Amino acid sequence: MPLHEFLTQTGRARHIGRLRPGGQLGPLLATLLALMPGAAGAAGTATAIACPGGTPPVLEVKVLGARSDHGRVVVTLWGGDPDRFLKHHGWIARGSAPLAGHAARVCFALSAAGTYAVSLYHDENGNGHFDRTLLGMPEEGYGVSNDAPTTMGLPAFSTTAMTVGPAGGTATIHLRY
Repeated sequence: MPLHEFLTQTGRARHIGRLRPGGQLGPLLATLLALMPGAAGAAGTATAIACPGGTPPVLEVKVLGARSDHGRVVVTLWGGDPDRFLKHHGWIARGSAPLAGHAARVCFALSAAGTYAVSLYHDENGNGHFDRTLLGMPEEGYGVSNDAPTTMGLPAFSTTAMTVGPAGGTATIHLRY
């Protein structure tokens, strides 16, 4: 059930504002929902592994700028199909890691070189959810590959896409709060 329908049926929509599809907050909420652990899932062409192991290609995701060392960073890997990016069941792998020194690292063993994108969030309170305010604004840090802008709505796949060669690669993402 879409979020706006759930909120309307439970009487919570009056607290949220414009959550309807096409509303001002709709695209931002879609981005935030795509970052949630339960929002998507599928078997795919990558596996989260302990860094720095694995046979190439390996994509290492470095997460910087956490406001605390509490909790974990949850990282989602998306394949090269722009139509599946940030969509329900569109991701190919997910991994997480604890923070150390306001940074974290998650690696993915890829089945092939190619085009990928990353989204992530800082589960600061360790509850397994990407927490948001009643208005749908993030309470925890988040980010996407290439540090693509997400000020109003979903980032375009073209702004987050990165090429990982046969030798692997690294993506550095700065958390936003």
